[in-house]
Amino acid sequence: MSFADLPLPLRRWCVGEVTVTRIDEAEHRLPIDQFIPAADADVRRRHAGRLSAAQLDDAGTMTLVIGAFVIESRGRRILVDTCVGPEHQHGDPASPFLRRLAEAGFPPESIDVVVCTHVHFDHVGWNTRLVDGERVPTFPRAQYVFGEQEWNAVRDADLSTSLLASVERDVTWVIGAGRATLAAADHRLTDEVSLLPTFGHSPGHVSVLIRSAGQQAVITGDAAHHPLQLLQAELATVADGDAAQAVTSRLALIDRAVDTGAILFGTHFAEPSAVRIRADGDGLALEPVEPTVAGHA
Repeated sequence: MSFADLPLPLRRWCVGEVTVTRIDEAEHRLPIDQFIPAADADVRRRHAGRLSAAQLDDAGTMTLVIGAFVIESRGRRILVDTCVGPEHQHGDPASPFLRRLAEAGFPPESIDVVVCTHVHFDHVGWNTRLVDGERVPTFPRAQYVFGEQEWNAVRDADLSTSLLASVERDVTWVIGAGRATLAAADHRLTDEVSLLPTFGHSPGHVSVLIRSAGQQAVITGDAAHHPLQLLQAELATVADGDAAQAVTSRLALIDRAVDTGAILFGTHFAEPSAVRIRADGDGLALEPVEPTVAGHA
């Protein structure tokens, strides 16, 4: 049985009065040092006891999940990122993403806002789709939100690279159709949900900050691809555009999580995908945050 055929694990958390639901499209297993080159045997041994076997096994193999989150706040449904979709060269023509969204209670027509943390192919791929040969927005009622700084940096970039290969179809088209807001990096979506600047992985990368009833959470996007990077922030991925700036953003994110007790929802994290960070001697430790609702849709 393929990953796409597996029953949808329903994982939903409460952050104050806000709910956050995780939807996975796919997962990939690969040697971690292919993706995070500095994650050598010494680094892996240092942190192995703080990570799950799904995140990093004894052979040094990591899991990279392609996923998204739905935030429910003040009567609005906010979809954060739209995965790879069926049209990219690395996509799956039989992608289960829309089916899984609907099974979790979020059919495309129910989404009010689509936020893309950045415009790499694995975060925008379901923004649009072809219906009877015509391109249409996948989420017909939604306003799409892209970071203005991100768009200014990529609109004249070389779009032939794999990371940006979906921009013309799933970003430029949406903007041209008048469906998009080009937002400041701290743009508010509701009084509980706002964008959080985490530049570096891409020029205008944002995470999504939730603050409700005295609680905080952050959906990371690609500010951290793997929980190992929360334990050792200087570990860069091969996909980071500006590794030094990405480290600076990650350190600020870690400080926020430690200081406020914020939950970090890792967009690409294998389970546990929701964690808190706490000081642990001279280092840090990750504490899994169990879903408020779990099971299968």
